[in-house]
Amino acid sequence: MPSKSIKNINMLYILSAISIIEFIIIILLLVFSKKYKSCSSCCKNITQCPIQPNQPIQTTCSPNNPYQKFDWTIPKPPVITKDDKGSLKNVVVYVSSGLFNLYENIYSLGLEQMKNTAESSILADYIPDLEITGLVKKLKDSFNVPDNGMAGECARKGWYSYIPARDGFNMAFLMSSVSKVQLVDIQKVIPEITSQDWIMAGTYLLSAVYGFDMYNLISRCNAFIFNSDGIAMDDGSCVELGLGTNRGLPIVIYRTQQTSNFPGHVINPMVEGASGTSLNTCYSQSIPDAISNLDKLIRERYKAGDLDYCNVVPPPIVPSYWCNVGYAVWSWKYKQYIINSDGTLNKDNYSDEYMKFLKNDNSDLGKALIVAKIITLVKDVQKKYNVVPQFSCSKKMTII
Repeated sequence: MPSKSIKNINMLYILSAISIIEFIIIILLLVFSKKYKSCSSCCKNITQCPIQPNQPIQTTCSPNNPYQKFDWTIPKPPVITKDDKGSLKNVVVYVSSGLFNLYENIYSLGLEQMKNTAESSILADYIPDLEITGLVKKLKDSFNVPDNGMAGECARKGWYSYIPARDGFNMAFLMSSVSKVQLVDIQKVIPEITSQDWIMAGTYLLSAVYGFDMYNLISRCNAFIFNSDGIAMDDGSCVELGLGTNRGLPIVIYRTQQTSNFPGHVINPMVEGASGTSLNTCYSQSIPDAISNLDKLIRERYKAGDLDYCNVVPPPIVPSYWCNVGYAVWSWKYKQYIINSDGTLNKDNYSDEYMKFLKNDNSDLGKALIVAKIITLVKDVQKKYNVVPQFSCSKKMTII
C-alpha cells in the first residue's frame, strides 16, 4: 500500500509540473502575441508592414521594421477604371524608346511629330529637315508606322503616354549654352548657383533626365510597351522593362523582326519572363497590334483585380529619391499636361518661368538659366534625402 501511495503522489507531482509548464507556455504566447502580430492581422496595408527580405511569406512582422517608414512622397499612378461604355480610363503608357536610335524615335513619335517637335525637346537640332523628309519617311513606310507613331495611337485610344523623346530634355540643346555664359550672369538671376555647381552642370542635368524617366515610370504610368527590335535591344529600355515588371505594370512586347537568340523564337528569357508567365510570347508586330494587345491585357488584369499594386505599394528609398528628383523638375517644367488628339503636347503645358527662360532674347543665357534652375531643384531633393553630391569618383578605372 505505501508503494502505491508513493506512486500516486509522484504522478500528481508530474501532472502538476506539466500543468505549470503549459501555463507558462500560454503566458509566453500571450506576451509575444502582443509584441509580434501575425502578418495576417498586421499586414492589412502593405505600406505599414511589408514582408522583410529573405523571409518566408508566412512570418511575423516586427513593429520596429524600418521599412514601415516607406510612404508615397510623390503622386501615385492613377487607378485604371472603366466608363459606362466599358472603355478603359486613366491609362498612362510608358513607351520605351532609345533616345539616340532613329528608328525608335520614328516608332514612338511618327513622322509628323518628328517634323513638329518643340525646339526644347530631345529631337531638336538632332535630325536635319532633309533627313526628316527623305530617309525618315522611307523608314516610316518600311516599318508601317502611323503618322504620329505610338504616341498618336495611344491618344486615339484616349490614353496618355510618356515618351522620353517628346517629354524630356535635349541635353545637347541645353548644355551647349553652359560654356558660352559667364557664371556671374547666371548668379544675377539665380544667386545660389556656385562655381562647383556650374562645373558639374552636366551631371545635374543627367540626374534630371534620369529622374524624369523614374518619376514617370513609377509615379505616373500604369502600363508599359517595350520595343525589343534591334540587333541588340536598347540597354536603357531593358532596365525600364525590369522596373516596370517589378512595379506590376501590364507589359506588351513590340517586335517586328524575326530573329531570336534561343530555340522556339525566344529572344531572351529575361525579357520575355518580365512581360508575363510564359516564355512563348506572342509579340505585337505592329503599333495598332501593340495597343490592342495592351488593351486586352489590362482588361484581363482588371478583371482579376491585380492592377492596383503600382498604386498601393510605394517605391523603396533609392527609386523614391530619383522619383522626387523627377517630380521636382517635372512640376517646374509643366504647369499642366495635356496631350492633343494626335499625340502631340499642348503648347500651353509649359510653366511661365520655363517659357520665359526658353524665349529669352539671349538664347544662350535663357538655356543656361534652365540648366541653373534644374541644378537648384536637384540640390533641394539632395538636401531632403541627405544626399552628399559626389563630384568625382575616388576609384580610377584601369585600362588593360
